[in-house]
Amino acid sequence: RLVSAQGTYAPLAAPLLDMLHWAALNKSPKGAQGGAPDLSLTLRAGKAALRAPGFQGEVVTQVIELLADHLAQWSCSPAFPELGHLPAQHLRRFAKTTKVDRFRKLAKGLLDAIERNTAFVGCSRARDALYLTNCRVRRTWRGPRDCDPSQFLLSIKEEVPDVVVQGAVQP
Repeated sequence: RLVSAQGTYAPLAAPLLDMLHWAALNKSPKGAQGGAPDLSLTLRAGKAALRAPGFQGEVVTQVIELLADHLAQWSCSPAFPELGHLPAQHLRRFAKTTKVDRFRKLAKGLLDAIERNTAFVGCSRARDALYLTNCRVRRTWRGPRDCDPSQFLLSIKEEVPDVVVQGAVQP
């Protein structure tokens, strides 16, 4: 939520996906069916709790929800196909290896949403013309910062005349 409020990117997908590769999730849960624990207050859990169906269900549910929130933040970004590629691979593998149908349905639901959004962004990206901007001022956490003209954008303009480079200043 903090990253979303700041509008910045933080690579949260990797630690969340690591949780789905927890070996106990590939096996059927054992133990008594208990209530779902509040994981926001849990720092450590015993081995018996880790194998409990309620605990495993809560872990998978929260990981899928957090991953969905993280990807939703970037769902309209032109970079979404690249950002969603690795999570989609891991979710596909998790859905294939897990023995719990409910976990498989959660993973496949998010996987379907990622694939639909990837197709939408890919179509939008292919339809739009390429506009590159060369800002003269960038906003950073310290405040505005003057920028030098991008040599990359200037060289592209010479090589590919169809590309529109806005704000490019010749040195």
